[in-house]
Amino acid sequence: MQRHLTLFMHASRSPAQALLSCTLLCLCLLLAGCGSLRREFARLPEPLSASLSQAGIPDASVALEIRAVDGERLVVHNASQAFNPASVMKLVTTAAALDLLGPAHRWFTRVHADGMVQDGILQGDLYLEGGGDPRFAHEDLSRLLRRLRAAGIREIRGDLVLDRRLFLASTEDPAAFDAAPLRAYNAAPDALLLDARALSVRLLPDPSTGRAQVSVEPPMHDFSIEPPPLNDLSCQQWREQLKPVLTPQQLRFEGSYSISCGERLLALHAYTMEASQFVDAVFRQLWAEQGGVFTGRTREGSVPGTAREMLIWESQPLRSQDGFQLFPPLQAGQVIERWRVDRKIMHWRFGTELRPP
Repeated sequence: MQRHLTLFMHASRSPAQALLSCTLLCLCLLLAGCGSLRREFARLPEPLSASLSQAGIPDASVALEIRAVDGERLVVHNASQAFNPASVMKLVTTAAALDLLGPAHRWFTRVHADGMVQDGILQGDLYLEGGGDPRFAHEDLSRLLRRLRAAGIREIRGDLVLDRRLFLASTEDPAAFDAAPLRAYNAAPDALLLDARALSVRLLPDPSTGRAQVSVEPPMHDFSIEPPPLNDLSCQQWREQLKPVLTPQQLRFEGSYSISCGERLLALHAYTMEASQFVDAVFRQLWAEQGGVFTGRTREGSVPGTAREMLIWESQPLRSQDGFQLFPPLQAGQVIERWRVDRKIMHWRFGTELRPP
């Protein structure tokens, strides 16, 4: 009979997380399929201990407990030790989201216009009202703007007004958590959180120029990139070697990029930009790419009663989001519903952004 496991783990951050995750997954599958091996794993299994050693993590820095669904403990290591719960706490907020919102919950981002549309010109302001969607991406905004163009608007002779009042304005210091404000997971919750307010930076060595080729998403208006020079160092500390510097108008690097790294992806929290600056830069670029004209400014405000709703962007249901995948029903006669949280739930955004509307 198939057996199901619950896994609790804490470990120090390390560059070998993927290796550890793979080892843990294999261990869980082994335990799930081989009931006769239960008592052999009273201590930390040798394959996991070896992986921890390879990653430079002492056994004392890890707390691990694996249980069968019936509650039987299969592996217990440092379970009574006190640790910072770190990302394990995201399981709590995820369970709360599924309980309070339900697996079918969707988020809505709305577009309103306050003014008449004549000959393709909106004589007034355009309002973008955030609904708290934690996964609202620039691809979604692009589709929304494409629909706006199809509705007959090609020029906006007013302002772009961002309505973010669904959530209270955050006063969090992005450096308070770990003194690394550029880390993408340090973005604060926001009712209109576009691309998690992060830049996805792709780097590829170009030996012919002695620099790395750099591309950035989302596309942003009036934003420049200064590629880093190449070096011949080990790729092990490539993030630290780069020393990125991000301003509202530019991304540059005070360090260099190892030629041995090949293609890499770096996520940077755009904390040096106000939320309105970030949305403005992306909006202007996407709107221009679709042939739209916008010469106004971007500001924050509330949707007035005189504005009319033009479009709604509807997110995928909660159960379809990366990180939430519901199991099929259990065996007949059982009333317990369970869910599987895949590794993507460890994305920090789900741990901080999810909340009732």
